[in-house]
Amino acid sequence: MLFSHDLVLANSGDGLGTIAGIYALQDLVSNGGWSYLFSDMILYQNNGQALANPGPSSQFWKIISYSVGSFFTAETSYDVIAMLGFLSTLLVGYGLFRYIGLNKFIALLLCISFASMDNTIIRAQAHLFGLGVSFAPLLVVWSTLYVARNLHTKSFVLLSLAHAFNINVNEYYGYFGVIFTIGFFIVFILTNYKKIEFLNFLKSIIIAALFFIVAMLVLYPNILTKPIINFLFIKSNGHILNTHVHDWNSFTIYTLKTIFPVFESNIVFFDKLLNRDVFHTDIWEMSYRLGIVIPMLVLVFLYTIFVKDFSLFLQTVKKLCPWFFASLLMFLFTLSPENPFSLVFVTYEIAPMFRVGLRSLLYFNIGMFIILAILLLEIPKLFSKDQGYKGKFLFSSMIVLIVLLVHNDVARFDMFNRFSGLKLDKKEAYASLATEPNGILLEIPFYSPITAPPESNYAYLANRIYHNKPIANQIYYGSNNTIYRDRLDILSKEINNLSIEVLDSLIDNGISYIAVSQKNTDAMEVLLASEKVKLLSKDDFVLIFKVEYPHIFDGINVTEFLHRIMK
Repeated sequence: MLFSHDLVLANSGDGLGTIAGIYALQDLVSNGGWSYLFSDMILYQNNGQALANPGPSSQFWKIISYSVGSFFTAETSYDVIAMLGFLSTLLVGYGLFRYIGLNKFIALLLCISFASMDNTIIRAQAHLFGLGVSFAPLLVVWSTLYVARNLHTKSFVLLSLAHAFNINVNEYYGYFGVIFTIGFFIVFILTNYKKIEFLNFLKSIIIAALFFIVAMLVLYPNILTKPIINFLFIKSNGHILNTHVHDWNSFTIYTLKTIFPVFESNIVFFDKLLNRDVFHTDIWEMSYRLGIVIPMLVLVFLYTIFVKDFSLFLQTVKKLCPWFFASLLMFLFTLSPENPFSLVFVTYEIAPMFRVGLRSLLYFNIGMFIILAILLLEIPKLFSKDQGYKGKFLFSSMIVLIVLLVHNDVARFDMFNRFSGLKLDKKEAYASLATEPNGILLEIPFYSPITAPPESNYAYLANRIYHNKPIANQIYYGSNNTIYRDRLDILSKEINNLSIEVLDSLIDNGISYIAVSQKNTDAMEVLLASEKVKLLSKDDFVLIFKVEYPHIFDGINVTEFLHRIMK
């Protein structure tokens, strides 16, 4: 079962890397790294980052990870955080739909439907932090609606702080959330200009913008505040921010050439009726499938209102226009640059660190849910209020069935199903290291930053949960990181083709433990033949050796070891 040591939501890839990160944070803080918990940066020197500079890191997720990790193991903490994220999405979604005006039962069904979409289920096993949790974007959209109904300064300030919080939870959703709100208010102003006192409106926007700027400067002192101060007063270089930018090809990979994958249905009837190949995409990031039922219902409801009551139709369209425009705007950010309406180039020009345009679809989905919710409130106005108890019951039952149909389409996860747990490999061999004296562990094979993806090292990071030792293996990637890349590549070749001379060099420079995969038979034979190491433990996958040679550097850290070994 979940919340146990045997089954977890994720046992490989980014999910496993996140589990390792939960442990690494606990380890960092317990060794005096409290300041990193509230900083916008972090550096896990013992966790594969000994040669890196501190990197951006959300205070929100660090505080959550550390708080939950203080009560549970890293594996269980991951599951607990996933559950909390799911419940938070339900809670905020329910509040949003109730604020729109839906009754409690329909609001509950819709928020369950939204929280059960592909994005939640798929990203429970990868990219859980931020991308797999949607409560903050929902909070931003709720705040946007609140401002539209309450055009006073306090509501604008609340919206600006919601945006700052959303950025801290996930930068992608934060970036697209700002654009969504701007798009919404462009049309809201055009359709409600007679009701807006523009002088007060402008004053509120300026005050809210100041609050937003202050919040961002406080949240990101290293990423924003210090570089801006240096640029304005010290002028040490020509750039305000040193952000990690991606090339144009990286942007084109994560876009859609056709719109159809968004509307792939999960209902068997539509699946058989439509050509499934048209809706298929191989892009893993495409976890934002909406289905076909919501768009069809929106069209049917609008047509019904148009035919039966044109005056009500005009009123409804006026309400929906800001949501339609903001949602469509988000959709354009996900279209391939080959499409003339694509807005991918906008992100490339103003925010080149955000290459995955597909992630804007979360706001498209939220917008479509809100449009449906508004129409569910408008449709009953077409029918007589004096239709009697039987008529009201039948109409209410029809609405419930419609919402259940929506759930069946948008969610591959049945309403009363549970998440499936994944088996976590036993690590008894590594656990035997936990009681040994502190020292650096080297894992073989040693992956090169040139020939292997970052995910190759995630299992090594996760192994730290069991052996509690710093590791020599490094995750050193990224188009801007070139200082040690070539040296690590050379070192990986030497270690993977282990010889007596290389082993002696590793020992002389401070390595304490070596774990070798049983698939690497040559290295295994060298270690078994050496008198300087002894076999400490083994299982079906790995052999772990302890250095017996007396010239061990007491207290040497991973950075020092790597600098010595790579001379």
